[in-house]
Amino acid sequence: MDLIRRKHLCLIAFFAGVIIIGTLMLKLPFVTHVTGISWEDAFFTAIAATCVTHMGNLSTAGFNLPGQLIVLILLQIGGLGMMSLVASVVIMMRGIKAGENIVLGAPRSMSAGKMEKLLRTVITYTFIIEAIGFVFLTGTFWLQKDFNFLTSAYYGLFHSVSAFCNAGFTPFNDSMMTVTWIVKLIISFLVLAGGLGFYAVFDLWESFHERGKLLINTKLILIASAILVVGGTLFFKALEGSNTSWMDSYFMVVSARSSGFFSVLPSLMHNNSTLVIMLLMLVGCSPGSTGGGIRTVGASLIFLTILNAFKGNVRLLIFKREIPLRYALKSFAIAISFIITATVLALITAVTFDLSLKRVGFEIVSALTNCGLPWGINGKLLATPRGLIAYCMFLGRIGPMTILLFFLRERNASHLSYPKERVIIG
Repeated sequence: MDLIRRKHLCLIAFFAGVIIIGTLMLKLPFVTHVTGISWEDAFFTAIAATCVTHMGNLSTAGFNLPGQLIVLILLQIGGLGMMSLVASVVIMMRGIKAGENIVLGAPRSMSAGKMEKLLRTVITYTFIIEAIGFVFLTGTFWLQKDFNFLTSAYYGLFHSVSAFCNAGFTPFNDSMMTVTWIVKLIISFLVLAGGLGFYAVFDLWESFHERGKLLINTKLILIASAILVVGGTLFFKALEGSNTSWMDSYFMVVSARSSGFFSVLPSLMHNNSTLVIMLLMLVGCSPGSTGGGIRTVGASLIFLTILNAFKGNVRLLIFKREIPLRYALKSFAIAISFIITATVLALITAVTFDLSLKRVGFEIVSALTNCGLPWGINGKLLATPRGLIAYCMFLGRIGPMTILLFFLRERNASHLSYPKERVIIG
């Protein structure tokens, strides 16, 4: 087995190991739940927490304090672990050489010192943002809710970690349906910060200190994120009308990209609004972030490739730069893989178990993209079999990363040239 294959197995083993340890911890004698905890419940909850996908069959509010703290630890490991692991593996896999870059369209190289700084930036950024969220949420809960200071601090800590990790877990039974607009605003900030990705964070930090230009990768992330949030909010509000406030429209659009919090139940939305939420879940967050999905850069390259094709360009041009077409091909491959997987699983499940295709499709897309947005309140209302949901959550967490690592392995690529031939496409 070659080195790359072993590293793939190490990454999968890491998450599998965390899930197994989490399952055992949730079955400890001092961990309780109001409905009881079976081995199946503990395993499913551990998968959901490690994959930062709020689709557990047990409500977080039903756990006692030790149980909630175990879930919180699994969230932090699942979120931070993904960011740091991807950063470490990409760096190791590439075997960085002089003048070589790992970021799409990077005009500057990364030295060994910068690579180490990249990892430090990921960890520092995580805890600084979570600390800021903790302070603001604690103050908000203490001032606006009937909680004492210690309870407010605990809720502030839990929601800060859960929101930054784009996990959607909350000690509240109704998620964000009854909290104030200030809490929703803080939560949305943490979700966006966690979904930005370590590539963009590091580049923003370096550009600020070195007064350099942003990488194309970072520009695509920032522009795509802004378009999705602003455009999604306007579109969602137009579809829902007076049924949903502007704040709830904004919050649901931000949350749908991978966090799983909700202020409006998807089961109560219009059909068109549900479709918008599913499309946002598919796009997801940015590369190297705590969230999942096709990723903003991949979606951007797909859109820009189509736009360039309509313009008659045979090259992919962005910001006066040419992007190798292999990146566009990889983006299409990842997107189509997501869509085909979700479609096939949803159709088979709906037919086999005689379930609503709309609901099953929503739940599978939510699990596969690691969004975790539930159809109804609490995971016990899942229509899709839990084994399939667990498979989708784990596949969504490991799959995109594994695909990325396979794509980075270019040493075996064919260098042969063949004669070109035209085909008829329409």
